[in-house]
Amino acid sequence: MNKKIFIVLLAVLQTTVFFSCSDDDEPTVDVKSRFSVVNDEVDGFKVNITNDSENATSYEWNFGDGSETGTQSATTFSYTYQEAGTYTITLTAINGNVKNVSTKEVVISGMTLKQFLAGTEATGKVWHLEFDLLINMFNPDNTSEWWYGWNSLPTADQRNTVRHHEYIFKPDGSFEFKTNGFTVRPVASILFGDAPETKGWSDDVSWESLIGKDCSTWGNNANLTFQISDASKYVPMCTNRITIGGKGGHIGPMDCGTLKVIDEPALETFYEVLKWADGGDQPDTVILYTPWGGNENGVGTDRPALGVITLVSYKNESQIPVDEIVVEKPLGVYDISETFETAGTMTWVADNSPAEFVEDFANPVSGGINTSAKVGKYVRGTQDYANLQFELSYRMNLGTRNVFKMKVYIDSEAAVPTVSMKLQDTKQGGNAWQTQTEIKLQDLTKGQWIELTFDFSAVATNEAYDKIVVQFGDEGANKGDGLFYFDDLILQ
Repeated sequence: MNKKIFIVLLAVLQTTVFFSCSDDDEPTVDVKSRFSVVNDEVDGFKVNITNDSENATSYEWNFGDGSETGTQSATTFSYTYQEAGTYTITLTAINGNVKNVSTKEVVISGMTLKQFLAGTEATGKVWHLEFDLLINMFNPDNTSEWWYGWNSLPTADQRNTVRHHEYIFKPDGSFEFKTNGFTVRPVASILFGDAPETKGWSDDVSWESLIGKDCSTWGNNANLTFQISDASKYVPMCTNRITIGGKGGHIGPMDCGTLKVIDEPALETFYEVLKWADGGDQPDTVILYTPWGGNENGVGTDRPALGVITLVSYKNESQIPVDEIVVEKPLGVYDISETFETAGTMTWVADNSPAEFVEDFANPVSGGINTSAKVGKYVRGTQDYANLQFELSYRMNLGTRNVFKMKVYIDSEAAVPTVSMKLQDTKQGGNAWQTQTEIKLQDLTKGQWIELTFDFSAVATNEAYDKIVVQFGDEGANKGDGLFYFDDLILQ
């Protein structure tokens, strides 16, 4: 009997010991090492870290720069590097004997975009439009397709005004547009009317557009802000976005930086950064991509164009482009002729890259109405607006003489048998085409010399023209490549 009791007690004891051992063997803790790191917007050597680890009781941080291991346990904290470079941050999350490790790579540039734009002085860093470029407009889906350019302005006064416009980014996040006297606004007279002065609109004049919009804040603008964020429209080319907040804040033309056509000051505009560079002793540079809302070419809200703006920050005043000095030309009547046999009265400029232009070329098709020994050879090429042009030292008195004649030979393989002559006003700069008078002769005979007549008597009272443009093979969507010879261009 005692033996049976002993066996039962022994079984119970063994069972107790078995379950006691199981209670001592605790489950493994699931520790997860997780963190995110973001470069600081202001300090280019600083990173901001968020610790998202799970089930850890302590941490070890290695920032990859040779510093001592950190034990920061805060959910968010910052770390500042001493030098620019690429570093690997390692986080070891710990709970008892259980550890879990994660790593992330961080690039330290030493300067943020905001720092670059704003500089270190409280008054901010001053930027100007790169005047030789100003702004060009491209097809946003195909940046090799150029649509339009705002690379000049109608008058020398306006061009001089824009040279002195200032776009000021400040370290505190404020932004200011200073016109230094005059604002150059869009030229759509249906909305804005004509500028009261050749410089534009004086900043001390509050004004309304022709359709009743209050445009008084389109002069000097203060109390504006700017923010730096990630690019979202022109990725992956651009990485950062500059957003200017406040009515009237903008860079470049008034209708840039917004997806809608602007007929009054916008409340917010944005520009995305393609690249930026410290120029050393030369100007610093920022190239911006931005939507260009509406323009006279019909690119509107349903097809916003891509505007490319270049900003420069000059290191000294000598780098700022000098103002234009406008020399008034006298009104005159003089012979205009080009026979290629002797020196003519003009110096030809091949504009917008024709494929070939040769003066005094041996006439390869002598006969018919032209047996001259020398002619001009012109190959149209594929550029949209290729042409030949020359500027006069005076303005033409068309009331006295206003008819040009020219002999032309169009090769049988030329795609578009068209020849145009245009009279332009150089005071209009790059916008001279907007006020030009053009005579276009189309469907001309190929394979023989023909004489063309360009009669400008309809503009005989115009006393502004001082440039002549000759265009072979038409332009833009109608352009056609081909070989042309011409001779005996004479003002009758």
